[in-house]
Amino acid sequence: MILYAERNADGSIKALYDGGPRGRDGCPAGLTLDAVDDDSAEVLAFVAATRAAGERASAKALYDDAAALARTVRALAKATLDEVNALRQWEVDLKAAFAGASTLAQLKTAVAALPDLPPRTSAQVRAALRSAVDGNV
Repeated sequence: MILYAERNADGSIKALYDGGPRGRDGCPAGLTLDAVDDDSAEVLAFVAATRAAGERASAKALYDDAAALARTVRALAKATLDEVNALRQWEVDLKAAFAGASTLAQLKTAVAALPDLPPRTSAQVRAALRSAVDGNV
């Protein structure tokens, strides 16, 4: 794909624009732009540097906003505590199944009736953390 590069005085890339389906017409007016390949080393280096700068800025903003960091840590602790409590409840239920069974068949039936503990996905973890943050933990 062809991108359009706005350049600094020294010739380095200042910004990249995708002309879209209309080509260069989709770029901001009044700029002197060069057509570049999206997989050129120069473009890839610019994208990597821009992404790294954005990540650093986000990390700095998180540390600058102590309340947001504290809220995030509390949300992580709450999500972890909820998961540990679910595991503990399953263990209590398992112990009750053992205590209530007098035969192997009863034990097998009682254990089979316990809820499954499916593996957690990263999407579920993100959703739990966002929910905890929104819950003002």
